[in-house]
Amino acid sequence: MDIHNFKKTILREYDIRGIIDEDLNSIDALYLGKAFATLLKKQKFKNVVVGYDGRISSINFEKELVKGLSSKGINVYKIGLVPTPLLYFTMYSKKYDSGIMITGSHNPSNYNGFKMLLKNKSIVGKDILDLARISSKGIFVNDKKAKIKKILIKNKYLSFLKNSSNIKKNIKVAWDPGNGSSGEVVSKLIKKIKGKHFIINGKIDGNFPSHHPDPTVPKNLKQLINLVKKKKMRFRFCL
Repeated sequence: MDIHNFKKTILREYDIRGIIDEDLNSIDALYLGKAFATLLKKQKFKNVVVGYDGRISSINFEKELVKGLSSKGINVYKIGLVPTPLLYFTMYSKKYDSGIMITGSHNPSNYNGFKMLLKNKSIVGKDILDLARISSKGIFVNDKKAKIKKILIKNKYLSFLKNSSNIKKNIKVAWDPGNGSSGEVVSKLIKKIKGKHFIINGKIDGNFPSHHPDPTVPKNLKQLINLVKKKKMRFRFCL
């Protein structure tokens, strides 16, 4: 029988998240895809958009997740390596039924996870446990081949951000993507909007060589604070 048990430690209140190859691996990604597809099918939904962050494990997780989703008849639209807000933007602007972002959020580099959305709400709490139950009991919908398609939407997202910006021409702004998945978007955005911009740690690197990825911890802001002081800036963003 086709079943898989997720470790309880990865079933969090707001997402599925764990330590790579300790309590979370690519098999989990495959069966999450199958379970999520089953959930969608039972509610008459047909598609999902999938994105991933810059962590080393994310590409393989995406491969297995997409395999699981598409094997159960759910059309998958892949947007590649993107920051999480771009997944939300894609889902709502393109009116897709659901979305899954593969991301470890602001956890250390050896973590990864999955944030899931269905229409206008996040998959949390009981719904996450239901996905685990579907997998552990093997109550998946029947196999059915589906479409897998890559879509390009970063330029549309950049245009949206540019049009939403109200930064004045003479303002200095410091940016620190922290080697995270927003690095590419920020690097392109600052060339399109007003102001004088300075960016550090813009290169995407899943090992986070510059500092821990959590911007809520003061010591992780040290580089950004030093840049702000040096350039005498008024605004700073740590992403």
